[in-house]
Amino acid sequence: MCVYPLIPDGKLTVNAKVDYPAEIPLNTYAPEIKITSHTVVAADTIEGMQSVRGLETIEGTAIANSTLKVPEYPDGVKARVPLGVPKTKVPRTVPAPELPMDVEGSAPALVYTKAGTGSMDVNNITLNIIPRDAQGNIVEDLLDPEYPDRNYFEAPCTLTPADQDNRIVNFKIGEGTDPGDTTAPSAPANLTSPSKTASSVKLDWDDATDNEGGTGVGGYNVYQNGQKVKTVTSSDAEITGLSPKTEYAFTVKAFDKATPTANESGASNEVKVTTDDDAPPADTTAPSVPANVKATGKTTTTVTLDWDDSTDNEGGTGLGGYNVYQGGEKVATASTSEAVVSGLKPGTEYGFTVKAFDKATPTPNESKASDPVVTVKTDDDTPPADTTAPSVPANVKVTGKDSTSVSLAWDPSTDNEGGTGLGGYNVYQGGEKVATVGPTETAAKVTGLKPATEYAFTVKAFDKATPTANESKASEPELKVTTDDDTPPADTTAPSVPANVKATGKTTTTVTLDWDDSTDNEGGTGLGGYNVYQGGQKVATASSSTAVVSGLKPNTEYSFTVTAFDKASPANESKPSAEAKAKTDDDTPPADTTAPSVPANVKVSAKDKSSVTLNWDDSADNPGGTGVAGYNVYQDGKKVTTSATSDVKVTGLKAGTEYSFTVTAFDKATPANESKPSAAVKATTDADDPGTDFNFTYGLKGASKLKTLNGTVPLAGSIKGKVSGGKIAGDLTLNKSTGAFNLFGFLPITADVAFAPVGQTTGTESGANVSTTTKVNVKLPSIKVFGMEIGGGSSCQTTSPTEVKLTSTNWSRTAGGDLTGGYTLPSLGGCGFLTP
Repeated sequence: MCVYPLIPDGKLTVNAKVDYPAEIPLNTYAPEIKITSHTVVAADTIEGMQSVRGLETIEGTAIANSTLKVPEYPDGVKARVPLGVPKTKVPRTVPAPELPMDVEGSAPALVYTKAGTGSMDVNNITLNIIPRDAQGNIVEDLLDPEYPDRNYFEAPCTLTPADQDNRIVNFKIGEGTDPGDTTAPSAPANLTSPSKTASSVKLDWDDATDNEGGTGVGGYNVYQNGQKVKTVTSSDAEITGLSPKTEYAFTVKAFDKATPTANESGASNEVKVTTDDDAPPADTTAPSVPANVKATGKTTTTVTLDWDDSTDNEGGTGLGGYNVYQGGEKVATASTSEAVVSGLKPGTEYGFTVKAFDKATPTPNESKASDPVVTVKTDDDTPPADTTAPSVPANVKVTGKDSTSVSLAWDPSTDNEGGTGLGGYNVYQGGEKVATVGPTETAAKVTGLKPATEYAFTVKAFDKATPTANESKASEPELKVTTDDDTPPADTTAPSVPANVKATGKTTTTVTLDWDDSTDNEGGTGLGGYNVYQGGQKVATASSSTAVVSGLKPNTEYSFTVTAFDKASPANESKPSAEAKAKTDDDTPPADTTAPSVPANVKVSAKDKSSVTLNWDDSADNPGGTGVAGYNVYQDGKKVTTSATSDVKVTGLKAGTEYSFTVTAFDKATPANESKPSAAVKATTDADDPGTDFNFTYGLKGASKLKTLNGTVPLAGSIKGKVSGGKIAGDLTLNKSTGAFNLFGFLPITADVAFAPVGQTTGTESGANVSTTTKVNVKLPSIKVFGMEIGGGSSCQTTSPTEVKLTSTNWSRTAGGDLTGGYTLPSLGGCGFLTP
């Protein structure tokens, strides 16, 4: 029986079915518990809905409040399973009929660690129904005014009679299953290319062998420039459709007959082949016109078209693809005789034609448009929400590693038909997400690892659903990898000699040189920089391929060479480059009119009642300038002092007063050029007498770590009180928070945590040293496992107040400070089966 707002209570008939295996192996993820229900709303309830002004449709969720009993939890775990209620029109016929609806949903996949039997019972149902009028607006007459943020009304439904059979599934939990063949065949050997043409290459290799007791070699995958282009069952292949006079790199991998996913070997040796240069005669004839164009599918924003294959003329360049036109405008291009036109408006009629084109260059030949025009109207209904995750990434493997990183790759996942599409992949290491890549990437590199350390990785795929993407289960099995520990061999090879050394600028005393980048040997320590020599003497060192040689005489010709060195210790230096000659200018340099750079990172390093000490990063003058002479310090827009260094103490200030400071740099030019002011920094001088009485209100932000549960609870709130005679007394308010923990050392849970202070916070203040004592009751209103309520409630709290003692050594009445300490959490009471 269900209790509705505004309308009489009514009967709801539910016939639930569960798609779940009768036997489930131990220690492996069981499938989701999928529940489907044929539900019938009673006629008197429909009659009541007909009386509600403006009510046109209903939709929402039915929460099945269930109990899951398994050997780990013989008393049962409470689970709230959401079932989607589809958008349904309220019948208007008289007398009112019964309203049938099909709803479905699922509980999350679980891992069972104890053998035995399991079951799930449905105790009662809560309906969360969104009422809408004919325009899709919410019918607010049915909403509860106590919850203004809700767009639905709540109708609790209880079993009537209470003793009816409410069990929806029974199952057995048994032993684990055989993982099957997980070993790949040997890598193909002796890959060669016996022949080639302008558009094809033939390849040959030795047969691979599978492991003893394996499923046998199933075939070979041929890769071209890293991309799989062909699969064969014999040890030879011909790759076609290549470009003339182009170099391609080929490798081959063997795979076995394991199911559901074959094991693929490592790559063979790489063979590079350049195709012949014969070019066919120009193609000027278009392919045949596409025939029998028809719509084979549509949604609210897309139309799927299909047609018969076109053919190109004999001796032509071959069929290149098809262009789809809508109203004379090209809207899609396809390589096969099918295309999906997207970006359309719902409930709108469109006309489409198709043209075929060949591979002629530089401009393909395009056929005439198909005839007649195909007219299609897009669907008008809003698509259902996407709640299905993509498929689990398969064949996760290591493609490379060193002492601090591991490179992974896997097979692409696919999203469900009609879903929002693949959004990308998350890589997890030991349960923590360490990398995310896009939907077209099936590889990732995890960095920042420790040498000679074993790590475990899994990969999950997620879709583009909003507001929260659906994430697949983790890849299996967990991939374990140990990082390298070998120290690289000593680097004894110098980088390449710098080339094309030339003078790109000069003054009366300087010459600017530029050259091509050098490269270090493969596996070397990397390029360290360059040395510039003049007359055999080193005069400059640069980190990039440019350098300014200074201290030269005006109107004098100099000869320069450059060498490159690496990062080895000691560094390896290349031979000198070819000489580059340059003559310095003889003219008097122009006057310096450019100011130095603006001082950066101005900050307060010390302060007292009457002074503030500032420091900042050094400014730099422009190349060829007169140099930085010093700095001007401004207080509230007025210059108060000058310093020759990047620090200064401003004195004569008032106690307990806020000041704003900026700094400018000036050079040695006459008159001096002054930079723009730095970003302002504010400082408040110390108060005259910190021992006087002081009323305060502070915001609180921090965290409390629970060692036993290996989790952290964020803390936020405020404290309002008074300091008098060095004594602290205040009222503490801590906001409700949520923490993530590990129950029993392995089961992830989330818990809502509330703090109820018992009495005032008390303590003492002595300068920057503060100590406080607070007593609080810790409450756990909600405890969830995999999103399911398993405990908590209004009576779940510590059996006695917790005494929290905190101290600080950096306290300031104006800025507050950091308070830290530890405490022991008393046992819990009133928490159901979680009560110790």
